[in-house]
Amino acid sequence: MVAGRAITGINLSPGQPFSANAFGDDSHDDWNTIQTAINACGLINVPSGIYRLSQGLIFPNSGGIATTDGVGIIGVGGGVHNQSGYAGTMFKATFTTGDVIDVPDSVTHATLRNFAVDRTSQATSGYGVKCGGSTPSDSPTTDGCIIDDVWSQNSAIGFFLGCVGYNMISNCRAQLNGGHGFEICGQWQLSKLFAAINGRAVGGYGFYVHGTTGASGNSLGQYQGLSAFNNSSGGLWLDGSSSPVHNLRLSDSFFDGPVCIFDDSHSAGPNVYTNVFCEVGTNTMVWILSPQSATFSNVHLTGTSSGVSLYVGGPDVLFHGGSISGSPSVGAYVDSGTLSLIGTRISSNNIGVANNLGLVNIVSCRFVGNTTNTSGAINYSAGNY
Repeated sequence: MVAGRAITGINLSPGQPFSANAFGDDSHDDWNTIQTAINACGLINVPSGIYRLSQGLIFPNSGGIATTDGVGIIGVGGGVHNQSGYAGTMFKATFTTGDVIDVPDSVTHATLRNFAVDRTSQATSGYGVKCGGSTPSDSPTTDGCIIDDVWSQNSAIGFFLGCVGYNMISNCRAQLNGGHGFEICGQWQLSKLFAAINGRAVGGYGFYVHGTTGASGNSLGQYQGLSAFNNSSGGLWLDGSSSPVHNLRLSDSFFDGPVCIFDDSHSAGPNVYTNVFCEVGTNTMVWILSPQSATFSNVHLTGTSSGVSLYVGGPDVLFHGGSISGSPSVGAYVDSGTLSLIGTRISSNNIGVANNLGLVNIVSCRFVGNTTNTSGAINYSAGNY
């Protein structure tokens, strides 16, 4: 069979059109053809096909393209991954260790658009798509990246969104990865991302967010339209245990369990959750441990099978509107810190609201304008009510 799918771009050395034929037949190894095109052009267009890769693709390659600005891959679609007679652009790695597509630190204004990333076997290490340095610092040199309509599955982790300047990812999907669906640090604009059935090999969250290596941590970007379904460990984990992640702004999102949201961010500023729905937790549904404060506006927590719906372990938490329902234990449990419930529907819980002195000397719960149909709705043992 003769290779017949043209990988095109502009050769940066002579400034002339570039074209090299790949197979794209889900059989032949196309790594050398595609990597050569990347080295020559930086930004390439890849037509419909399934391109097997014996090694990962990297920008820039050690061979040295003329610029590390404006690189990337543009395919013809990643959202039709499971269709018979696949009509989009897919890169299928035949190796199980290492990253499939790597946009390393120092690359700026990269574009990854309209393709899928898969593996012939479940990976034991490596990302499907990696953007930014894997050992982040407080001074990123990668910025201006755009990732859109990319599907990543069967890697150890689907996407790594590294420590970068302000970048955007939208309309992407991480599925069937061995660990987390998305691993995020640095400031990213997230929009309409879906993480499903990740953590099959070692456990993992749909979205795992951690701080940079600097002592001060990093500020997060705007997160909008995140959906997490049936990931083995839960929906969203903000991990500031080694370095803080500050000022989360999350809206219009859906998470299920076991733990829907685990906020251990150590944020020095407020974390804000707006229009979020959490359901079907098999553990405590939402843990708020270490931000300075957290505000929930029109957030609904329903249907945990064990534990409590909302656990407050230290910060000042405001829960305004929304609902807390369907917990076999308690709706909200305050171990330390302050919980203010304002205009919230509390229903069908064993005990609607409970405080416990826990590990600190001051526990406070403010309960204003709420409704409940739960017998024994209020049970507190210390602090102010």
